[in-house]
Amino acid sequence: METLNKPILVLFLVLQFYYTIHSQNITQIDSYTSSITDEKKMNKNKMRIVLSFGGGFATISNKNNFNNESSFQLSALLPLGKFMGLRLDMGYSNWFKDDYNTEGYDTISGFEIYDSYGEQTKESYNIKTDLVLGNFSTNKFWFYISAGIGLNFLRDGGYVYEHILWHWWIGGKDTIYSVPATSNFGALYSVGSTLGYRFTKKFGIYTDFQLINAARKGFDFSESLGFMPIRAGFTYTIY
Repeated sequence: METLNKPILVLFLVLQFYYTIHSQNITQIDSYTSSITDEKKMNKNKMRIVLSFGGGFATISNKNNFNNESSFQLSALLPLGKFMGLRLDMGYSNWFKDDYNTEGYDTISGFEIYDSYGEQTKESYNIKTDLVLGNFSTNKFWFYISAGIGLNFLRDGGYVYEHILWHWWIGGKDTIYSVPATSNFGALYSVGSTLGYRFTKKFGIYTDFQLINAARKGFDFSESLGFMPIRAGFTYTIY
């Protein structure tokens, strides 16, 4: 009897061992499958790039009779985590100055002085990289602040300048100058903030405010151009 029980006991132990190993394998497979499914869901809801396009206007420091005209922006935001990201930002702004006249009087020579300045345009093309800090979740509202550096191309349009000297006894002298347009590349730095709202998972609207200081040439900020673009537009999020 004991001889018969030993093989049965060994068989029982073998079957129990096989069942235990098989059950663990099934549990590990289920856990691995569940982990892959959760990772796919997370990747599906993870923002890859947020594209923005908008327009508005840009105020300018030291206006010198320049009027605020149009300003446009195209940017791509790459989130690096929940609260930080990098943004490639391209912008264009322009300003326009109407023709105007000034007059004066030289008390020593007795000449009356008249100056006339023709209309002129000013344009800025810039590209920069921003470090952004804020909320990049999939909530309806989102907000971040930014600080960046980049390159600016500034074009000052040409204009006509007329200088008139007039004396009641001698008469007048009229001199006309044609001031050519100038173009220069210069470095820039900026700070700003952006607020947005999502209508759907992919589409939304935003408004962007920036303070930009651009060197007129190279890295010389002693005679820099400061301007403030205020723009609004649409966003598209790629997952």
